[in-house]
Amino acid sequence: MEYSPKSVNLDLEREQAIWRTQRRLSQIDSQKLLKLKMGELSEASVSTDSDVDYDDDDEKAIIQSVENYLSNVPQDRFGFLLNEKENMGERDREILEEELSYLKEYNEILSNFDKFYWNPLGRASNRHQKRLKKLIRTCVPDHFRAELWRKLLRVEDKKLSHPDLYLYFLNKPLPDKIEYDISKDLERTFPKNTLFLDRNNMMIDQLRNVLHSVVNYDLDLGYVQGMGFITGVFLMYMSEEDAFYCMLSLLHDEPWMLRLNFLQGLPGIHRSTFVQSGIIRKFLPGLLDHMERCGGDWMMATQSMYFSLFLYNYPFTFCLRFMDMLLSEGPKMFYRVSLGLLTSRKNEIKAMDQFEMAAFLTRGIAEVDSIDEILTHGFKYSLSRKLIDRLTAEYDEANSFNPSPSPAIPDVEAMDIDIATIKL
Repeated sequence: MEYSPKSVNLDLEREQAIWRTQRRLSQIDSQKLLKLKMGELSEASVSTDSDVDYDDDDEKAIIQSVENYLSNVPQDRFGFLLNEKENMGERDREILEEELSYLKEYNEILSNFDKFYWNPLGRASNRHQKRLKKLIRTCVPDHFRAELWRKLLRVEDKKLSHPDLYLYFLNKPLPDKIEYDISKDLERTFPKNTLFLDRNNMMIDQLRNVLHSVVNYDLDLGYVQGMGFITGVFLMYMSEEDAFYCMLSLLHDEPWMLRLNFLQGLPGIHRSTFVQSGIIRKFLPGLLDHMERCGGDWMMATQSMYFSLFLYNYPFTFCLRFMDMLLSEGPKMFYRVSLGLLTSRKNEIKAMDQFEMAAFLTRGIAEVDSIDEILTHGFKYSLSRKLIDRLTAEYDEANSFNPSPSPAIPDVEAMDIDIATIKL
């Protein structure tokens, strides 16, 4: 569907209602498509058209009951609860207007994505690739975020190469301890978002399903809380099967390899923190010296970043913009945003004592209004891959860095499993 800025109403309440309803309908269709694969439904009962009218009485009742409740609950555009002092203000309108101004351009790019795509292991080399890279750094319309993420993570390629992988791991039992850890953590994932409020709702069921399958794919990983937040964001925008393939790419594919952050002992986080400290020492040596004199543990500030991609305690729009750039440019964005965060608060940090520093690194660093200022500071530094590679190699050699590799993807088709026997 082609979106035109003129066809979209700038009424923020209307926009948030549309967002909520689209998510609910998406979750219903996600369940139907999986059941279709398992032979439980006919193709006639499944819609792949986002503009379809839902006639099923049960579905209409579900949506209506949700909307009746949510219409009386103050919340932002993404479903996060607002307190009495918060409201959908002028900044929200500015962000929405900016997004709408890019709809036509993104529609053109996503319609012919291969011309604009570059592998994040390399560089954006031609004018089409540079154009998309600049666009993603500037703004991603929420209307197109799901499609952009799926394309950047090559979800369709994975689904074609490894069909039914999600259902295979969903049907495979997990050790009781891991299953318990996942179940216990579900209600802690976005506890202030209306999509996740009820432990027994459809979104929570899908979150449980995806986490079960992701962990089943790589049991060395176990389960770590940050996985729930990252998976939850994908589920806000797409089906549980697509969310599963997004998580596989992010955890196991170069250049991201985020599984290293979740392995026992947190080897990826220790390595990234070392690299990050080296980068900060190069560009902000006096600031890092002051932080270390105050006993500042940089690991305290970075764990939220690497575990949950900032989602645990940073503003949601900040996190979405960071994810856009992380998926398009790779882990280098961690270092750029770190530089931007510290540079933007440089004078404040230099005036802190030991106790203020500890509070800042655990909570205060996340007190930001917008990612734009952070990016302005972060991108002014000439941060080269050569420097990152040198620091990474230095850490690996000093620490004999050799974590367990990702497991091979099983050939589910060769196993001759009857998908129709699998139950959600």
